[in-house]
Amino acid sequence: FVKFGCVPFEYEFSVTSALVKVGTTSFQLDHQLMPASSNTELFTSSLVCVCVDRATRQVSPMPDWWMTKYKPLSLDSPQPLRVSFKDAKPGSCKAEHMSIQVYPSDIDFYGHVNNTVYMKYANNSILNAFNKGLFSNIKQRRALENAIKEIELDFITDANEGDVLDAVTWQDSQSGHIWTKISLAEKPVYVQRILIDPVAV
Repeated sequence: FVKFGCVPFEYEFSVTSALVKVGTTSFQLDHQLMPASSNTELFTSSLVCVCVDRATRQVSPMPDWWMTKYKPLSLDSPQPLRVSFKDAKPGSCKAEHMSIQVYPSDIDFYGHVNNTVYMKYANNSILNAFNKGLFSNIKQRRALENAIKEIELDFITDANEGDVLDAVTWQDSQSGHIWTKISLAEKPVYVQRILIDPVAV
């Protein structure tokens, strides 16, 4: 989970990071960014990292050496790890679909689509939906790129070169969140939820 604020470029920053929770196959890191001169929160994030076996691409237990070294540093927060978005659906909300071809330039060192590329895919899907008039409350295209107040990302599985993905974007009529779900053969790969600053729309 990520929340943004705005700040001039000349600011000096204070960054706080904490190992919040350690599970048998994953761990959670929380980060906070503030100006060095005040306690105004500008950016917060909660990152859940899952251990995956490189050969099988399946979830696997955290290595013993890692648990021995880092688990004692955990804050052992009682809060659960963030719930996956893999079952998110547009339901009765109007939605726009977009087909995405995975190109060689999208692939990283590990042989699959780089995590930053999924954000590009989602952004293109959102802009496609905007061009088709999906967002009645957003009048300026630049608000979709420059006025993101919150963003939540869920990396579910990987996509590879040559895959053809389906991206569907919709807006929750109650909360205003814009959802984008990227799937391969109807199986979820990546889900993103953003909230646009209402002042900028």
